[in-house]
Amino acid sequence: MVQQLVNVLALTDEADFKTKSGAYPEVHRTPSAKEQDNKISWVLKWFENRTFRPGGLKEKEYTQFVRFTNWFIMYEGRLYHRGQDAKHRLYVEKKRRMYMLTAAHDHVGHRGFYATNQLLIQRFWWPEMEKDVNWFIKTCHVCQERQKTMLKIKPVITHTPSIFQTLHADVMHMTPASNGCPYIAHGRCAMTSWMEGRALRKLYFTLPHLFRPEWPDSGGIRWNPVEFEQISLKKQEIPVDSGGMVDRNPPESTGMDQNRLKSHFYK
Repeated sequence: MVQQLVNVLALTDEADFKTKSGAYPEVHRTPSAKEQDNKISWVLKWFENRTFRPGGLKEKEYTQFVRFTNWFIMYEGRLYHRGQDAKHRLYVEKKRRMYMLTAAHDHVGHRGFYATNQLLIQRFWWPEMEKDVNWFIKTCHVCQERQKTMLKIKPVITHTPSIFQTLHADVMHMTPASNGCPYIAHGRCAMTSWMEGRALRKLYFTLPHLFRPEWPDSGGIRWNPVEFEQISLKKQEIPVDSGGMVDRNPPESTGMDQNRLKSHFYK
């Protein structure tokens, strides 16, 4: 059974291998793993010719290389990594590693790191294979959706709207004047559309004096005195052009000064 699995994974059909394999990224790999992969080509040449010596190596480096080759054996043209109790594992080339990871993980039901790693580590070897398995699991979209990690997310405090918290106000010019009042200040509750109006003799007033006395104090109204003082207790003077219409965007106004009575917020 084990030998059949080795034959299926290690000696795949060429067409099937091309469809299931992909590029093997090495961004996540350590310099040590890349260095060991580079030495594998030397190891293969060393098994063909025991007198082979890579160029540019000093005597100490060559001794370390020979010691590195003792971790491998060649059997029937395949390179194996020595293991304990003669459990040697087949070396997997770079071009076949993505196929191995996909076959051992995706094709057996996305069973996570431990099952995938145990399936591979008992039969195959390449430098830092466990880190590659861990990276492959973390980049799997299906595993991301199935993970059972409990994330502690802070509760979102929602704002409960209430009546008369937001006032949309406007000023209109009225001709001819009624009882000496040429202007009308109009306010509407944004939530209930409750409307109030005041006749004005001049455009110089405070918002609380206009509307707040007529608004009911029941119904869950919660006034914020600080913001109410900052926003509405300032006297508002609306300039009027020669035609008698309200100039909503005077050149010198910016920010809250623009459309002064159009939108005021009471929280």
